[in-house]
Amino acid sequence: MSRRRFFLLTGAPIVGCGTLVGSTWNSFPGAWLKNRLRLDDDKLVRARQRKRDLLARLGWPQPPARARILIRKASRRLTLYGDDREMLVCRIGLGGEPRGAKRRQGDGRTPEGDYRVCTRNAQSQFHLFLGLDYPNRRDAERGLANGMITRAIYRRIVDAHTNGRTPPWNTSLGGAVGIHGSGASWDWTLGCVALDDPDIETLWAFCPAGTSVRIEPD
Repeated sequence: MSRRRFFLLTGAPIVGCGTLVGSTWNSFPGAWLKNRLRLDDDKLVRARQRKRDLLARLGWPQPPARARILIRKASRRLTLYGDDREMLVCRIGLGGEPRGAKRRQGDGRTPEGDYRVCTRNAQSQFHLFLGLDYPNRRDAERGLANGMITRAIYRRIVDAHTNGRTPPWNTSLGGAVGIHGSGASWDWTLGCVALDDPDIETLWAFCPAGTSVRIEPD
């Protein structure tokens, strides 16, 4: 989620990197919508080409059976692995408060720990968006112990994590955290991991829902 305050043409506020409230596709002007869909198609075409190009550079005859992502916050680096072999290393930008794990909504921090890609949004205003299943079970246990969430919300988060679904993103723990584009030159998000657009296109091509993401403080 961007640290800046973004609005689409309708004036609807973006409350998370992957979510839009107060608007529907039907409210957009026809010409603008057609152009937006064309741009979405273009970046997905580029993602497929980047996948082919990277496999060719690596000399791999076929894509890996399993991809995973390692993010090191202190060094501002993301590494993509395929079948435990390094495929891509790229720079990242973090939240405006880059040190420390995310604890609550609005703290500007990027989570730390083990997560999974739980949703993918090709229409994100931040180019492409891979949503993470923050808060996960460990985050929920901490939130329950600290009195930040109720036991009912705790059960909803645990149930989503167990069944591979997107957890509630509207609790005091925060949510809508993910990996997206729009630039990695500085720490400008509200907790997401920002990449340069070519890099998120590559990740998009290799990282389906369920891809593991480990975020380390070092």
